[in-house]
Parts: sequence; C-alpha cells; structure tokens
Amino acid sequence: MLTPKRTPNPKSLKNLKPAWLPGESGNPSGRPKSEVTDAYRFLARCKVPGDPKGRTYAELLAEAQFWAAIGGATTAAREITDRLEGKSLQRVEVGNLDESPLELNLTVKFSDPEPSEDKPTPDR
Repeated sequence: MLTPKRTPNPKSLKNLKPAWLPGESGNPSGRPKSEVTDAYRFLARCKVPGDPKGRTYAELLAEAQFWAAIGGATTAAREITDRLEGKSLQRVEVGNLDESPLELNLTVKFSDPEPSEDKPTPDR
C-alpha cells in the first residue's frame, strides 16, 4: 500500500535551529557537578584511619593499582600507563568504498606568536 507524500510542517524546521547565537555556549555553566564525584574527590584526599604511613585513600588506591599490575592484571597496567602517558593513538583508515580518490579539504590558520621579552624581534 502506498502512503501519500507528506509535506513538512513549517514549524518543524524552526526546531532544528539552536536556541543560542553563534559563538554563544549552549551550556554556559558547564557540565553539572555530581554529588558522587565530589564525595570521591573529598574522600580521596582524606587520610586513611589507622594507616601507619599516614597515606590518603588516593595513595592507597594508586598503590593497589600498581600491585595489581605487578601481579599480572593487564587492565591495571593499562590504567596506569593511560594515566601516566596518555592513551595510545589509534590508527584509522579513511577512504571511499569504491577506492576512488578521496577529496580532502584542509584549512590551516597561522598566527604570529606574541613577542617575548627573551627573544628579540626584527624591530627591536
């Protein structure tokens, strides 16, 4: 059964436009803080009661992660290296499925660095 062709409602196109102006943030106050995250941050800085070395929960957590990695836990080792060295880069291949040449447009904007007191500029 064929369905009749619908015409778009003119009001539906209005909903596609952002409610803010160009250059204005859609979320000016940023991501909302989580009460749980705040509690984690607070507890991580607290000293562990009865710890003979006076360590914080964050220090104990880091030490436990290292001991787990030393014991062979690869997820713990990956977590440590990701935190210390950053996540490793992932190779991604981009191309057309029909193997035709891929058109790439690149815009590069160069700006002059601000003059530094340490480095002389040609006009000084």
